[in-house]
Amino acid sequence: MEINRSRPLNNTEKNDSHFVQFEPDRNFNQAIAFGIAVCIINAFLSFKALLGNSAILLTIWKTSSLHSAANILLTSLAVSDFAVGLLIQPLFIAVIQSGRISTIGLDFSILVYFFCCASFFTVTAITIDRLLVLQLHLTYYAVVTTFRVNGVVVFIWIFSSVSTLVLHLSSRIYIVSLVMVISLLAGNFVVYFKIYLIARRHQRQI
Repeated sequence: MEINRSRPLNNTEKNDSHFVQFEPDRNFNQAIAFGIAVCIINAFLSFKALLGNSAILLTIWKTSSLHSAANILLTSLAVSDFAVGLLIQPLFIAVIQSGRISTIGLDFSILVYFFCCASFFTVTAITIDRLLVLQLHLTYYAVVTTFRVNGVVVFIWIFSSVSTLVLHLSSRIYIVSLVMVISLLAGNFVVYFKIYLIARRHQRQI
């Protein structure tokens, strides 16, 4: 009778065998630990966004002297950031926990684009408002009225809604979103640079 004798494994093969046996488990545990850490961080940031922006909204609402045109834009930004903490970050935690693309993931992507679009355009409007303060001087309050600022805020939210609907029906949503974000960042940079130049000129005059 022939006996099948297996060759004993050397040290290298033993190490390789041990690596193949336990590497998937280690990667899986690392992925779980990373997901838990991301969820904890987002839960903390969500609570912070809710607390901070609710304080801003409550302060502006209760203080009549803060009911100015500039603070209307700040209120709009606080509302969008409050919605991020209330909706987007909890949905992001749900997506991480589910681990797959589902209805939650679709709702998450739609809300992310909508509120981020509103936030980016509101920040741009605030930046332009600060530039107008320096350029218009005493005529600022005659040009930048609460009625006009309210119209700008309504336009921003309507535009964010329409662009979200249109882009999610398009197959090039990510390319268009990237171009829009880069354009807004470049526009903000140009406006802040102009503010810097005006401030330097005023400093030299003083």
